[in-house]
Amino acid sequence: MDLKKKAKHFFERLWTKEFLFVFLIFLLAFALRSHLMVFELFFEFDTYFHARMGEFVIQNLAIPTQDWLAYYQFPSTPLPAQGAFFWFFTALIYKVFTFWLPYDKTLWIGFVKILPAIFGALTSVAVYFLGKEAYDKKTGLIMAFFAAVIPAFVYRTMAGQFEEDSLGFLWMVIGLTFVVSALKQPSFNKKSD
Repeated sequence: MDLKKKAKHFFERLWTKEFLFVFLIFLLAFALRSHLMVFELFFEFDTYFHARMGEFVIQNLAIPTQDWLAYYQFPSTPLPAQGAFFWFFTALIYKVFTFWLPYDKTLWIGFVKILPAIFGALTSVAVYFLGKEAYDKKTGLIMAFFAAVIPAFVYRTMAGQFEEDSLGFLWMVIGLTFVVSALKQPSFNKKSD
C-alpha cells in the first residue's frame, strides 16, 4: 500500500461521527470558556499570583524563593509548596509557541487568558472518553456536553482562573479513565490481555 492510500485510509478512519461529536464538544467548551477574552485583563487574585509566578519562570527559568508582592506588611513571604509544575508547564507552552522569543507582557496576558479555556475544553473531551469507557458512547457524549456547559465548572476553574486547577482537572479525568479501564478486567494474567 503506497503512502497516498495509507494517508487516505488514515483520514477515513479518523473522520467518523465520533470524531465529529468530540470535536464539536471541544469547540463548544472552548467557546463558552473563551468568552472572557473580550475583557482587557483577567480575573481573580489567584490568577494574578500564578501569572506573576509564570512570568518569573519565563524570564529566569527558575522558581522564585519568595513572593515579593504577597502582603504589603511583609516585604517577602515564602511561596507555597504547590504550583511549580503548573508554572513550568505554562512557561514551557509560552516558550514553545513564541519560539523562545524574549518575554512580552502583552503576549503573556493573552496566554494567561486562553490557556485555561484550552485546558477546560480538553477536560471536556477527556470526560467523553471517561463516560465512553465507563458506560458507552452516548453516555460519554452526554457527560462531555454537561462538563462543557455547566456554569460553575466553566467559569470558576476553567475560564476565569489561571491556576493549577484548570490543568489539574485534565490529569484527574485522564487518570479516572485509566482506572475505569483497569477495573473492567479485574484479573491479571496472560489470558486477560
